[in-house]
Amino acid sequence: PTLEIPEPPKFLKKPERSDIVLPREQSVVLLGVEGCSNTSPDRFAVDLIQSALNGLETRLFKSIRDDAGLAYYTGLYSSRGIHDGFLAFYAGTAPESVSKVIELMIKERGKLLKAGLTKDEFSMSLARLKGDAANRKLNPGAMLFESVLSEFYGNGHTEPFEVMEHY
Repeated sequence: PTLEIPEPPKFLKKPERSDIVLPREQSVVLLGVEGCSNTSPDRFAVDLIQSALNGLETRLFKSIRDDAGLAYYTGLYSSRGIHDGFLAFYAGTAPESVSKVIELMIKERGKLLKAGLTKDEFSMSLARLKGDAANRKLNPGAMLFESVLSEFYGNGHTEPFEVMEHY
């Protein structure tokens, strides 16, 4: 049998908002943008950005949680595969704060697009990724899994061992 690759996703050309209302005390806000695939050279930059925007000391958390007091948590999630995936800025907030949180996320995304990461953000992110890579190497099963996936995507089975060179 031949493996059929699914069609690539179709990303919206214009922003669209969808609200799903559930009987909950907390709302989760997601702001999605087009990402890259697991074969794109941009995946390493995405990893750095994702690492730089996740955590209590990041600009996203400081802006939305510390400065505005609007979120319980924030971060950036990346999903990718054979085709281009997506990046989603996310935050947990009160239902009445959703629009303001979206506004702040759009503002932070704009700053990131315009100026990129600061030197400190880049250094912190690189150090975190280096520690993550070192920890993964302690788990032979995880390294085998990553090597097989990397080979499947056409990146070569040694890439998980050489990932820091790409960053």
